[in-house]
Parts: sequence; structure tokens; C-alpha cells
Amino acid sequence: MNRAERRRQAREDRERIARGLEAGRADGREVIALMRVLHDLIEEARDAGTVAPVMQFLHANMRSAERLAPNHLLACRRGCAFCCHTFVSARAPELLFVKGAIPGRDRAAAAAAVEEAWRVTGTLGPGARGGLARACPMLRDGACNVYAARPMTCRMAVSQSAEACGRAFAPGAGPMQIPVPDHYPTLRRGYSIALAGALRRAGFPAWSYEFNAGMRTALARPDAEKAWLAGEDVFADVQRDPGSDPFTLPSNLRLYDDAFA
Repeated sequence: MNRAERRRQAREDRERIARGLEAGRADGREVIALMRVLHDLIEEARDAGTVAPVMQFLHANMRSAERLAPNHLLACRRGCAFCCHTFVSARAPELLFVKGAIPGRDRAAAAAAVEEAWRVTGTLGPGARGGLARACPMLRDGACNVYAARPMTCRMAVSQSAEACGRAFAPGAGPMQIPVPDHYPTLRRGYSIALAGALRRAGFPAWSYEFNAGMRTALARPDAEKAWLAGEDVFADVQRDPGSDPFTLPSNLRLYDDAFA
């Protein structure tokens, strides 16, 4: 593909996903287009020395998809923090974007809160964390302190019943069903695959990291963002979310191959 063809493809990709991924429809063409757009933005991020171009576009696109999704009454709002007491994972640019959203004057306090949480959660996986109900260290007075920059896992963790969430995320609770609109799992998978594919194409790890451990590493290094963008595997020793690499599934790998054929 020559330069003119690549420019045309990039323009068509932007047009295809301008309104976000279509809710409730597993359209591989949209996921492929978004994957390529995010990859281009990652290359821009390398030059800019910040992941902001990638994450700002991704979050805006997710908001567009949610606005056009079928109208369901969600119980979710800022300050409803039941789901902020469980295992959360995020990919590297998400962790770095959250760090960037913390004002410099608050970094030391945030690092201390993360360290305290990490001492409790340690290397516990999703299963072991299920009934622990340890609060996310980004919570302040029951509200997320980095709400605008929160990672994809948090953005797509939705419910139609706060009461059900209260029971499901209570200390010692076992597995419970939470009422979720049908289209959200499809959206979540689409956005997750697109970001993972863009990272993979750019030479970065595609998997997610446990949030507390990842933030602990990000906050410990003032140069974490620039070092990661320069190719250093800043999160090499951080606990990974098992099963977070979507390309272990042949169907997702085919999407990736089609995107960058």
C-alpha cells in the first residue's frame, strides 16, 4: 500500500468509527478500523512523549458509542463506588493516563494510598479478590478522584441496579448476577480488542496489568510515560491480568491480521 492509499484508508477508518462502535453489533470492520486509528495515534504519542492523544480519542469515541446505544436506565454515576472494590486491570497507556490526571501536588498522597492498597491486594488475582472488597486507592470520600481518566474496565462496568451491585461487591460475597444491558459486553470486547491490537502492532505488550500494582510502578517513576513510549518495558514485573491478551483467540487474531495485512 503506497502513501496515498494509506492516507485514504486512514480517512475512511476515521469516518467509519466517527460515531463510536455500534452497540450490540459485533462488526469486525469497525473494530479493525478503530484498531488502525489507535495505532496511528500511538505513533503520534511516541513523537509527542505522551499517551494523551490515544486515550483522549479512545474515551471520546467510547462516549459517542454510549450516547447512541439503546436507551437503558443505568444506575451508574460518579459517587456510586460498589464496583470500585474489586479486581481491576488496565493496559499500560491507561495506567499512564491515570497517573497524568493526578495533579503534581497530590502525587505523593496518591502513591501512599496505592502502596497501602497494594500491600493488601499484593499478587491476588480476580478470584481471590472477589470477596475482599478492598477499595480502589483512587477513591476519595466515595468518589473516583480520576473519574475523567478512569480506565476502560471502569467505564464499561455498568449496571441497571445499584442494589444488586451493593450485594455483589459486599465483603465475602460470592458470585452474583448483575443486570447489564446486552450491548455493553459487545462494546467492551470491541474496544478492548482494538486497543490491544494497536499496542501489539506498535510493538507494545497487549495485555492488561492489575491496577494497584501498575499504578504503584507508574507513580514510582517520574519518567515512566516517556520511558514506556521510548520502548522500555516499564511494567515488565507487574502482575498481569490472566486472559487479558485477546489474541490467544483465533477469531481475534484474524481481526488483527486483517487490520494490518
